[in-house]
Amino acid sequence: MKSFAISLYHVSGKAYRLVSKFFNLPSKSSLLRWVSGLPISPGISQKALDAIESKVKCMSDAGKLCTISMDEISLKTSLMYDSRRNEVVGVEDFGKGHRTNRLATAAVVFMARGITSNWKQPLGYYLVHESCPSSILKTKLFEIIGQITSIGLKVRAIISDLGSNFQKLLREMNITPTAPWFMYNGRKIFYLFDPPHLIKAVRNNLINYDFHYGHQIAQWNDILTILGALPSTGASTAELVANFDKIFDCLNSSTLNSSKQHRRPISDKSVHHEFLSDMLSLIKSIKVVDSATQQDHTNNLKCPNVLSSGNCTEDLDVILLAGSNFQKASKPPERDVTKGPAAAPMEVDVTDYKSCLEGNIIGMNAVTYVTGYLLKKYFLKHFCDICQNALTKQDLNSSTQLLCLFKTYEETKEKPFGGLISPSDTFLDHLLGLEAKFVIEFENNVSKKVSYF
Repeated sequence: MKSFAISLYHVSGKAYRLVSKFFNLPSKSSLLRWVSGLPISPGISQKALDAIESKVKCMSDAGKLCTISMDEISLKTSLMYDSRRNEVVGVEDFGKGHRTNRLATAAVVFMARGITSNWKQPLGYYLVHESCPSSILKTKLFEIIGQITSIGLKVRAIISDLGSNFQKLLREMNITPTAPWFMYNGRKIFYLFDPPHLIKAVRNNLINYDFHYGHQIAQWNDILTILGALPSTGASTAELVANFDKIFDCLNSSTLNSSKQHRRPISDKSVHHEFLSDMLSLIKSIKVVDSATQQDHTNNLKCPNVLSSGNCTEDLDVILLAGSNFQKASKPPERDVTKGPAAAPMEVDVTDYKSCLEGNIIGMNAVTYVTGYLLKKYFLKHFCDICQNALTKQDLNSSTQLLCLFKTYEETKEKPFGGLISPSDTFLDHLLGLEAKFVIEFENNVSKKVSYF
């Protein structure tokens, strides 16, 4: 029920509230409390691996065969103080305390997936700035291979998209089209680009260029006019598209029986071997030519962005380990209450903490209001007439006091701001100095844990 409730709430909060009227679903606070117990820190949790290992022990040898997929997803930059972990979340984080002061703009995610069995399991993620360097990708990849191999899974292939950092990783590992593998503990592990991304890259290049192969020419305009009268080159384009459709079927077979011959599993006597050999020769013979200038662009091709046309095929795989198992496997560490109050994570809206407040009447009013609140808390512990006269003022002679004035409930001659406190100019300048100091130190210390004193 909890897993269903979280999935529904993730899809639509409005739908969750509507369904809650008819079914007894957990409250939002209950869901947040349950999710907070999951191992969500960057990297791979050893306790989560221990829980996955219990599932692997029940698998057959063929069921343990798997691939590792890795991909980068863009993130909205934001910072949040997590009181449970006593650190600021939202900076570049490679796990095990390896953090930098740069804002995270993307996440590298690793997932294992069964080859002969329909299971999948997210393994871990790392927060990165802009793009993960290939050197770090290589380190983390080998680290993950070692960890899941140690619990009994057998990695046979690595799969990624056409990102520039993944292509650089291949060059550093000396992986080539003729030798598409690397060695790990004496066994070959193959590296594959995701076939859907490859097909989409071909499609996107065909939109911009003509493909010359053999004595034939394929053009995107032929596809656009396929419902009408086809030009003489239409048959060539149709043949090319049909061949790539069969290539896609060969690389994405998932059932024993299919009406399409090339979508059936590869075997010793299947047609796949001869067909793929022919297609390899065909692809090598293709020349990408600009239809306007007739200039050959074959050696200058780039991989267009295919994220805008993502795969919408229904995913029939099952998650190997549910969230409830993770929760049992990994309990959050108990917080030492002597080091600070326990509180929910403090989210910070999108803002520039370096923004100058000088001349910003809205910002200065907010600072004045917060400064008055700090003084109010201070006076609860240390109150004297000298401090009050030195640190507060009663006159309304500044535009920075407007918020305090409009927040007032009961205004009297003795208390023009009611129960609110308006700080003196001296103390306000002191707080602005602290703010300036914070701006200087924050960038250098945001990746460190907060120290209480």
